[in-house]
Amino acid sequence: MVVIGEDIDQTIQPFEYATIVFSMFGDFLLYNYNKFDKGAFDALLPTLDRQYIERFTFPVSFDEQQYSLDDIEYPVAPIEYGYEWAGLENMVTINPRAEYLKHYSF
Repeated sequence: MVVIGEDIDQTIQPFEYATIVFSMFGDFLLYNYNKFDKGAFDALLPTLDRQYIERFTFPVSFDEQQYSLDDIEYPVAPIEYGYEWAGLENMVTINPRAEYLKHYSF
């Protein structure tokens, strides 16, 4: 199983992405657990249901995308502090979704 990062960009098609994610997950399991067999993953890869995977809307609208951090806020240090500890009183609370939309509005 080979995963090449250059293959992943905004133009990747759903089935291509599914095969890459499957391969990455398989590599993770093979690397971390001795009970898994590469041959089993190699045999499963061709069984991915291309028609089912490609039924999902692509690209999905930004409002339909849902991520685990969409509704969370957490403190970060302002960039001017670099890697130095800013102190709790200097932390700024951000929401990842709101920050993303500031830079990449649709």
